[in-house]
Amino acid sequence: MINIYYSHLHKAQFLSIPKTGSTTVKASLSIDDENKYQFRDQFIYNYPCFTVIRHTYPRIISAFHELKRSGHPRALVSFEKFIENIENFGFFDHHLHPQSWYLDKLKDKISKIYTLENGLLDFMLDYSLPELKIRNTTPNPPILLDKALKKKIDVLYFQDLKMYSQTAVTY
Repeated sequence: MINIYYSHLHKAQFLSIPKTGSTTVKASLSIDDENKYQFRDQFIYNYPCFTVIRHTYPRIISAFHELKRSGHPRALVSFEKFIENIENFGFFDHHLHPQSWYLDKLKDKISKIYTLENGLLDFMLDYSLPELKIRNTTPNPPILLDKALKKKIDVLYFQDLKMYSQTAVTY
């Protein structure tokens, strides 16, 4: 399911990818679920569409914590076992789908990609927003990624890491 949010005020559409700051973007544009539709083959409005991506490591850690809080049985384990569950069962929840999965579905229809880590200032300027309305800042216990765990994540999210390195200036 691919959710597109729209703002008539800002004449923009937003591709929402889980765990990339979507709640903050929607709040900053003053849009909610009433301003949403599911993308099928084409956009409903003739506005440019943008999205936000996030580096893979903090994104997957955030997804792990969210799924664990919600009681998902494949997340009620250690982070290492959670990654093994993804290896064994695939991307078993929409929060885990690679960002590239969403972007591949829309191919050349995205006009701009911002990064959560260093692109939200550009987003504010592009849409003349007086402030960024930060949402969903649930503190999560830190997870240290050793070399072996990073390698497993790198294999699972190879396309995302490649895409992020081409989009982001730094991380």
